[in-house]
Amino acid sequence: MKLDYRSVARTARTHAEQELAAKSDARIRYAALELRTAMEALVYERLLLYETELPEAELATWQPKRVFDVLLELDPNADQSSSLAMAEESSPGVQAGPFKHMGNERVISMKDLKKYYDRLGSYLHAPTVQQLRGGPSITPEQMRQRCQEVLGIIDGILSSPIWSVDFKTVSKMACAECAAAIVCRMPHKTDQGRIVNCTRCKASYRVEPEEEMQVTWHPLQETLKCGGQDCTGTCVVWQREMEPGMHWLCKTCGGRNGFAIGIAYHLPQALADGDRKPQPPSKP
Repeated sequence: MKLDYRSVARTARTHAEQELAAKSDARIRYAALELRTAMEALVYERLLLYETELPEAELATWQPKRVFDVLLELDPNADQSSSLAMAEESSPGVQAGPFKHMGNERVISMKDLKKYYDRLGSYLHAPTVQQLRGGPSITPEQMRQRCQEVLGIIDGILSSPIWSVDFKTVSKMACAECAAAIVCRMPHKTDQGRIVNCTRCKASYRVEPEEEMQVTWHPLQETLKCGGQDCTGTCVVWQREMEPGMHWLCKTCGGRNGFAIGIAYHLPQALADGDRKPQPPSKP
């Protein structure tokens, strides 16, 4: 059962307004908590539009900015407001009448989250020692002002006459590894390609745009040669499997080829001004 996140946001917004109306400095933090809940609900509402395109684990992500990081990888317009207009057609693709404006959808954006979400969170905790030593902390009036700004953003979103608008063109393919259906939004023709992961086995593909709304799915695999001496065997390995601790068995010699992090040693070379001094490890 899907939760009505818009109703959750409305309820939290009402509670926040009540806390602010109390004119009590001690209750501002409760308003901040309710406003954060409303922001989270509106982000999760957006997440549900992309449910079929995401691994199940991503649906458990609760941090709003992390959710949008994932959504913006799938769709660069995931946090953009939009307007909807419709017109009659005499036949498919042939407009027969003027467009009728149906309304605007205001959505919560990554910019809103970056500006306010963590700030509201800071009101819920006692200041750290460093914050106290750094000078005067934010005043209750400043906290109230920021809460009112967030309340205005949420009101704009909840007053939209349309919401959860998501017109999309997708490409589907059965995963070459597990046969699960993978859904990908069609990348724009100017895109360099989009990385898509199977929601079941995590196999990865690069989906590249072609002409006339066509795409090509490229599995992200590598053909590796067996490390056995004199063995000519090879194996096709998914990039996701090329991690320390993973391994593959050679079908030619039966040997085990493991992935590991190694250190390559090179003999020091004499320099014109003497022996090279040992250097500390460099940061990546």
